[in-house]
Amino acid sequence: MATELTRTGIEVVGEVAWGTHLCHFYETRQDLLDILIPYFRAGLEAREFCVWVVAEFTVEEARDALRRGIPGAERHLSAGDIQIIPHAEWYLKGGTFDAERVTGDWGGKLDEALAKGYEGLRGGGVVAGLLKEYDEDVLRFEAALDEALAGRRVILLCSYLLSKVDAAAVFDVVRTHEVAVVRRRGRWEVLESVELKRVKREIEKLNAELEQRVAVRTRELEAANEELKKEIARRERVEAALRASERRFRSLIENSADAFVLFTPDGRRLYYASPSMPRVLGYSPEELASHSAYDILHPQDVKVFTEAVAAILGRPGASADVQLRVRHKDGAWHWFEGTYMNMIDDPNVGAIVCNFRDITERKRAEDDLRATSEQLRALSARLSSAREEEGARIAREIHDELGAALSSLRWDLEEVGEVLSEPADAARVADLRRKVAGMMSLTDTTVNTVRRIASELRPVALDDLGLAEAVEWQAGQFQARTGIVVSCDCHLENVELSREQATAVFRIFQEALTNVLRHARATRVEVALKSEAGGLVLTVSDDGRGITAEELSGSRTLGLLGMRERANLVGGELDIRGEEGRGTTVTVRIPISG
Repeated sequence: MATELTRTGIEVVGEVAWGTHLCHFYETRQDLLDILIPYFRAGLEAREFCVWVVAEFTVEEARDALRRGIPGAERHLSAGDIQIIPHAEWYLKGGTFDAERVTGDWGGKLDEALAKGYEGLRGGGVVAGLLKEYDEDVLRFEAALDEALAGRRVILLCSYLLSKVDAAAVFDVVRTHEVAVVRRRGRWEVLESVELKRVKREIEKLNAELEQRVAVRTRELEAANEELKKEIARRERVEAALRASERRFRSLIENSADAFVLFTPDGRRLYYASPSMPRVLGYSPEELASHSAYDILHPQDVKVFTEAVAAILGRPGASADVQLRVRHKDGAWHWFEGTYMNMIDDPNVGAIVCNFRDITERKRAEDDLRATSEQLRALSARLSSAREEEGARIAREIHDELGAALSSLRWDLEEVGEVLSEPADAARVADLRRKVAGMMSLTDTTVNTVRRIASELRPVALDDLGLAEAVEWQAGQFQARTGIVVSCDCHLENVELSREQATAVFRIFQEALTNVLRHARATRVEVALKSEAGGLVLTVSDDGRGITAEELSGSRTLGLLGMRERANLVGGELDIRGEEGRGTTVTVRIPISG
């Protein structure tokens, strides 16, 4: 791995690795500035946090030197990119030099720099003033500091005043630093320690061995390069075919009725959505990426979601099918059918994949079919019950009315027989005549009862007179029985209806009148029967309260459902409209052939 370097700004040194501990020796204040100003300038330009520990200058003198030598120095000073700290406050805090504390302070400055987003820490300061009283301590400090900096994003430059360092101390200082810079004959030069020279000799030896290895390896690589060219050409052909396949796949995805999402096992993050998402769910892929699955799931379907995910966790490649509701971007809840697949262990996916499609319309159709089936079952049950009730009613009427009438006739006939078997006087004959008159009246009543029962089973007027007259007759019967005024406008000319069509229209008319009596609270009914555009139209309008939408679609409107079924059976249509306070209108349209 290549070592990351940073520019020192010192021309004779160039770049050094992070963690480098440098030193330099100076004689004058200008010598010190000639090294430190370009050193800190390079650090500021590289976005490094700089710390200058000053001994030869006051803080304000150091600031002026920075302003003169570094463009934009005032901006860096104001931003706090460089700190200037007096020597006594840094090395002699509390009046005592504590090597461990100072080493820790440099580490603290580095942590501060990295926390603020700087690339690293660049420090510099004069330490020579410590040598008179603390020679051994300072040298041990420099060695410990050199070890503490290793591998960290910091470089430090320690400055020593030559007039305060003897020859032995210079040797020790150079030994404890990786790079030393000194001004000699007016030029800055780099002093190399014995250790550094030894390392360079080792590097030269290694370079020679490396050159030999490179020559051998180059020949091997040339041979391998030819094979690699062939392999590259083959891969280019494969990649071209793969890109074509990807384009076809993306086209299928973008134009598919399905959508795809990738989400984390906990459902808290949706980090991929297919381009078809805006068409399917209204959200753009970017908008959906900011949501979790729970943001758009219907609260009642969260359990379905969590159970489906739990069922496939720990089972790579396992899948689960679900149906649940998701909130569309427009706020409406849509039903979706999808498949979850566990691809968490796939390094190219690393998530649960879900493909799904909108089945809202299908769900609505199923619900409508279910509701219709329930209504038909209820209608069938009611029709069966109605047949039983009708049969029982007719049986009672036959038993009660016809049976009683016939029994009475039989008794009267027995009495007549007894009278005729014996000589009769005038009084007995007169009584017999009254009996016969009563019998004739009872016979008439019985005949009327038979006709009424037969009419209820099927109106004779419908067969004898036709539909128009039967409707008018039924309207008259209704008005006479209920007191509700019925106005009829029935005109049918040259209209040929089948027996089934006429019966269906008449029964619908009867049910409409029954609904008026039971529910409408009406005082007047208008009836119209006419031919229109190749069909027959019956209209029954009342002035009652008006049927409501809930009543039209409710589960108790079996009478209305029966009317619709009668119309459908003969190819017709039934329309019922109500307006609150203004009544209800029932319209039947029956197609007429020929």
